[in-house]
Amino acid sequence: MISGGRHLLSDTYTTLALTAGLVLFYLTGYAWVDSLLAIIFGIFILYTGYQVLKETVNGLLDEADGKALDNLVDTLSTGRREAWINIHKLTYLKFGHVSHVDMHVTLPWYFNMAQAELEITALKKLIRPILPESDVDISVQSEPCNGQLCRHCRMNCAHREYVFESERTWTTEKITGKNMFV
Repeated sequence: MISGGRHLLSDTYTTLALTAGLVLFYLTGYAWVDSLLAIIFGIFILYTGYQVLKETVNGLLDEADGKALDNLVDTLSTGRREAWINIHKLTYLKFGHVSHVDMHVTLPWYFNMAQAELEITALKKLIRPILPESDVDISVQSEPCNGQLCRHCRMNCAHREYVFESERTWTTEKITGKNMFV
């Protein structure tokens, strides 16, 4: 539908250029004006075609929406809970009116399944309202922390192996990366 609409719009612009070229030729007698307008609008039509093709191919290849992904990471950062030691391997894909979010969250290794489920549910409740699609599928894999992450964990933990140094800053680059220690 979008391609059809842009096609009609480019036909409208072409008709306007043809009409303007004929009027200018009639008024001025300069035949080159019509050719110049044809070249300008030909470039415009090529650009419009390129944009439509690019959007179509990106949709087929499931290219992530950068703005929505940045918004998602900002929401995760501001709504961060103490037990969410790390989030990584975040992917966000759109399929028409459906979106799919997949991520890994690192939780304390000693959490039981009920505690982990509470944290995952809170994570999903934080994400779902900010996505523009009407149908949102969220998949969260929980992973246990290890001693190396003690340096980035604020939790008061009896099992701490290292002193807390700094909380890991979540940026789009870090949180979408595959390496959880980046």
